[in-house]
Amino acid sequence: MKSGDDLVKTFANCFRLLAKISMSIEDSFFGNLLQDCSQSLLTEYVKFLKAGNGAHVAQYGSALIFQIGSITGILEIIKHLKLIDQITPLLLELELLELKLLLLNFRKTTSSGGDVNTNNDLAANTKKKNIKKITKSLELSELHKQIADFIKSENRSQNLEIFSKFDFISRRTLKRKLSELVGAGAIKRIGLGKKVFYTAPADSIK
Repeated sequence: MKSGDDLVKTFANCFRLLAKISMSIEDSFFGNLLQDCSQSLLTEYVKFLKAGNGAHVAQYGSALIFQIGSITGILEIIKHLKLIDQITPLLLELELLELKLLLLNFRKTTSSGGDVNTNNDLAANTKKKNIKKITKSLELSELHKQIADFIKSENRSQNLEIFSKFDFISRRTLKRKLSELVGAGAIKRIGLGKKVFYTAPADSIK
């Protein structure tokens, strides 16, 4: 069954990325915590597979989803503390989301005989949206980061201040970079016309 094959493949990707992060992270506390989570995820997954279409499939599916939530929460802390390169945790979050959707789909179709194609379409569309979101966050270059850091350090900045600071970049390019930063949510644009200024989002100001 294709959905079952997808479940196995996605779980394997999750487990591989979990192992990569736990081995790469320098903080031993979070490294050990992720290893424990990996073991728990594997244990619940084996129980889920053994349940097959039995009465306990919903119970073990719920336990797996709980484990996915726990891992996602730890990843958010790791990203916030910048303990590892951001790309791998983002990829793992994407795989965990797909695993969760597949589990929900499997549980629903097993218990009620629902429309598999409809649920698969929902999972596919959700995955595409998250891929776009993650891709957008990964596309911010070093120049983007420099501009965002400058704006955050100044609290609020107008175009002329930004043009003066980055005078080695054309104004056209800087305007495009500013628009991209606004689109990615890294900075906020306030005002209109010549009275426009940029500031850091409220949740990034400490």
